[in-house]
Amino acid sequence: ENGTDKKVSEFIKIVEDEAGITVLRNGNLGWVKGVNAGVGKSFSPYLLILNDDHVLSPATLNKMYLRLTEEANSISVVGVETAKLDPVHALGMVTDSQEWDFLAGSGLLIKRSVWDEIGGFDEEFKFGYGEDLDFCCRVKAVGGVLHHIPHTEEDCRFTDHKRLRETDDFDLMECINKNRRVIRGRWWRKGRLDHTVPDGVVRPHADGSMRVAPRHFLPSQDGVGKGMHTHGHKILVELEKQGVILDDNAPVALSYVPCASFARDRWNKREEWLFTMVEHDQMAKNQIEAIQEVDRLVTCSNHSVKVFRDHGHEGPIDYVPLGIDTDVFQYREPGWAGIMPFRFLWVGAPSMRKGWDLVLGAFYSMFGPLRKEVELYLKTTFEDSDYGEQVEQIDENVTLDTRNLSSTELCKLYQSAHIFVLPSRGEGFGQTALEAMACGCLVIAPKYTGLGEFINNDTALVVEGTTTEAYSGTFPIISDSPEIPDFMNKMAESYRRFHKYREVIENGSKLARTFTWERTASELISKMFSEELQHVAE
Repeated sequence: ENGTDKKVSEFIKIVEDEAGITVLRNGNLGWVKGVNAGVGKSFSPYLLILNDDHVLSPATLNKMYLRLTEEANSISVVGVETAKLDPVHALGMVTDSQEWDFLAGSGLLIKRSVWDEIGGFDEEFKFGYGEDLDFCCRVKAVGGVLHHIPHTEEDCRFTDHKRLRETDDFDLMECINKNRRVIRGRWWRKGRLDHTVPDGVVRPHADGSMRVAPRHFLPSQDGVGKGMHTHGHKILVELEKQGVILDDNAPVALSYVPCASFARDRWNKREEWLFTMVEHDQMAKNQIEAIQEVDRLVTCSNHSVKVFRDHGHEGPIDYVPLGIDTDVFQYREPGWAGIMPFRFLWVGAPSMRKGWDLVLGAFYSMFGPLRKEVELYLKTTFEDSDYGEQVEQIDENVTLDTRNLSSTELCKLYQSAHIFVLPSRGEGFGQTALEAMACGCLVIAPKYTGLGEFINNDTALVVEGTTTEAYSGTFPIISDSPEIPDFMNKMAESYRRFHKYREVIENGSKLARTFTWERTASELISKMFSEELQHVAE
């Protein structure tokens, strides 16, 4: 009993005296330390962990006990709630829903032998969330089995729950972010939770082979994050083609995820490489903390190199550009300029950062009356949406395409357009603009952030930029933003004088074809294995 509520304390005193219940009064230690302290004073072979806002019926409690104590079963823990897939409980991790067979810590019946074997809840978790997820992973790691007891509202009721509130000396989100890093560092491998505990020893290879342990890579998904999953897969495939052996026991680990998603491997002591990028000039606190754990950073733009340095990263940073499938995204045949209607194309995730709102506003302002002569085609993919995959005519000359397209289908879409527009508010690299450029689109985009690697006056129509107040998630930032009048002028100019930009289009396509995945893997290998390659050359 933490003494934070006078009326509750008075009631507990009465119960303690009348029922002979042992009450610990250690102050507000937080949930994890409080539970561990209580278990430490008990001797029962079975432990019930129950939140103060949960009321279990006798029938439910009896059902939990009988299930846990049945003969010939290997069940270690029984619970009444599964871990929720909400942003807080999921700790921001991307995972497949079928892998979330975990129990929430709010109502658990546990075998004492299992509790003692794994050491209870880890007190590294403070007042945030995640200790129950870690506990379940550790139970699984020793061969334990989790079991969920379905129940009705009458079997298990939830009363008023006073949520943690931020105060001057307590930041709940900071605690959640720290707990997230503990979870990721222990259990998140290859884009999903993995409860298999490594042996803790990285075995070096003396045969001179190039070996890499792929750690943090995003799983397949739609919408936001789909690009990083695709890029990560391409990098691993090309590394293997060029002789790298993907080995979980390799002395070098490679991750390809957003900054804040990285956490150092807490089981294996080895060199950690993070291939990542940033879209803005400012970084959030959890992003800065993450890059400080890295032995070596790799990034695909000079903009990201500067931002990492500006935010205090003093370790090595290597520049390695991303690539595109040049065998797929090819320049269109001559004669396409006369195709009608004249098509503007935008491709990207459904994020305001990608500037789709600016595209729509500019298009309607300038080309609304030209229904048959000019069209706008918007291509995106919604994540976890009921919208579905379809091509919808949202106006006479505006099309919204939400299908999942193959690279070949996407290439055909690029080749059907005259102009590719990306009035982005910041890019880590700008993959879609580079693909469109390779296919022969005239690209209209700013050259700030990662786009500056290939957007210039010789390869595209450059939109002037300014700065504005924006948000990166919930983090307020000063963001780059295209100047709307200049963007509209570039769209109008490209429509009126399109035939004059043939040289710019060809320059852009030629430059884009130098960005290959073979080049990405080759340069990454040269950075990671410079000593081994030098030894082979000698």
